[in-house]
Amino acid sequence: MKLLHPDLGVELPERSYGADCRLYVPENPKNKFINIYETLFDEFVVAHILGWFGKAVMIRNQLLLWVLSIGFELMELTFRHMLPNFNECWWDSIILDILICNWFGIWAGMHTVRYFDGKTYEWVGLSRQRSIMG
Repeated sequence: MKLLHPDLGVELPERSYGADCRLYVPENPKNKFINIYETLFDEFVVAHILGWFGKAVMIRNQLLLWVLSIGFELMELTFRHMLPNFNECWWDSIILDILICNWFGIWAGMHTVRYFDGKTYEWVGLSRQRSIMG
């Protein structure tokens, strides 16, 4: 593949997501909000939106989706000492991931289910199910 383009085959630098959590960086001459800009235009923004869109289409229960969304962020917080990629700033985890990306993915997925008249599911225990068919 390197024959096609010389930039291919070169390892990309590792990005640290939790090293500088400042929203405003006054010493940066190009962009004072460089941390927010770099995080907004990261590939994980698209991954969060598309991932939660897919989960919403499969799970089809908004309450369960929100519980899972917050649970995944708590899991990232728990295991960030093992995986450096999970070490995120507080605003990245709470505002960008949960309140913006996950919300948009869940919203778009649930609207897609409703648009195609898909059945929504109530994920309850066996004792609360009305019949075998749900």
